[in-house]
Amino acid sequence: MICPSVAARNAVEHEVSLDDEIALLVVHGLLHLLGLDHEKEAEAERMEALEQQLLTRFYRTQAATP
Repeated sequence: MICPSVAARNAVEHEVSLDDEIALLVVHGLLHLLGLDHEKEAEAERMEALEQQLLTRFYRTQAATP
């Protein structure tokens, strides 16, 4: 679940659009469901890299298409 008010607050804090923040939260949550975590530095780096790859491939490229 994604709480809209938390997503909106995070978007302001991270200086991104609400859509971008929600996309990140969806990907982040899915990676957790797949067993990834970010408790250790190496895990966090791997998870962040995967988040960025997935967002670039499935979200950001489509957002640029009219």
